Amino acid sequence: MHKFSAIGAVALAVAGSAITLSNASNSAIAADLGGRAVEWNGFDAEFRDPDPRQSDPRRYFYVRGDVGIGNYSNPKFSQSDLEGNGGSFISQSIEDTVYQSVGIGVQMTQRLRFDLTGEYRSTANIKAMDNLTAELTEPAGSLQANTLYQGDLTSYVGMLNSYVDLFHHRGFTPYVGAGVGFAHNTMSGLTTFTSSTFTDTDTGAQIVESSAGTSRSNSQTNFAWALMAGTSFDLSPNAKLDIGYRYLNLGSGISASSSLLDCLCGTVGEPVKISDLDAHEMRIGVRWALGANPTRPDNGALK
Repeated sequence: MHKFSAIGAVALAVAGSAITLSNASNSAIAADLGGRAVEWNGFDAEFRDPDPRQSDPRRYFYVRGDVGIGNYSNPKFSQSDLEGNGGSFISQSIEDTVYQSVGIGVQMTQRLRFDLTGEYRSTANIKAMDNLTAELTEPAGSLQANTLYQGDLTSYVGMLNSYVDLFHHRGFTPYVGAGVGFAHNTMSGLTTFTSSTFTDTDTGAQIVESSAGTSRSNSQTNFAWALMAGTSFDLSPNAKLDIGYRYLNLGSGISASSSLLDCLCGTVGEPVKISDLDAHEMRIGVRWALGANPTRPDNGALK
């Protein structure tokens, strides 16, 4: 009797151990297969949800603010009266501009996001010098003239941008992007100062004259586009520091134009025009997520 009781107790202990091992094995197998871990409580099963941080971040909106410096590259000036008489520009420049922009965007997936931005580009000084050498028949002689042009350029730019986040590692997320939109360019305060020397063919006498002119402000709106590259850094679960480069084209063809040139001498000249205006820029800003916690696992890759 006692012998059978002892055997029964041993059998129950072995059976209990087997059930425990089986439950542990089932949980391990489920976890290894990428499924949910299973805990058996009698005949009931409890499924534990995976760590929510391992899921793709849900879609969320964000706002952004940026400041930057733009360097206008190789501006092309033209003036039809000058070119019609055989003259040309011998120097031309637009100084750097500082710009501020704000925008709102949406993170669609871990990789893809869009935003809409508006920016004001501060006044940049315009300066150019032309040269005209011509042979005149009445009166007979040669004319040498140079005109200095000075004015201001300001712009408002609106862009729809798209970005691809390449990967995420230790808080850094490199990206590339592109944008399309418009640029509203205004040339204002344009003045001219001309110095000319006429040499009489018969007598060799020289006549030196000078004159000045002004032009009213004029605005022009063009199609604009941009290419971007940079990286963001996680300042907090909801805030990202953004540092990047942008190439911005503010209008192919005629990008900005003055009004007619009114000379104090009484003549009226054609407008000064700037073609194919573009800029190379560096910018820094902050993106702030609205009502979301976009933290993703630091696994070195975006899915």
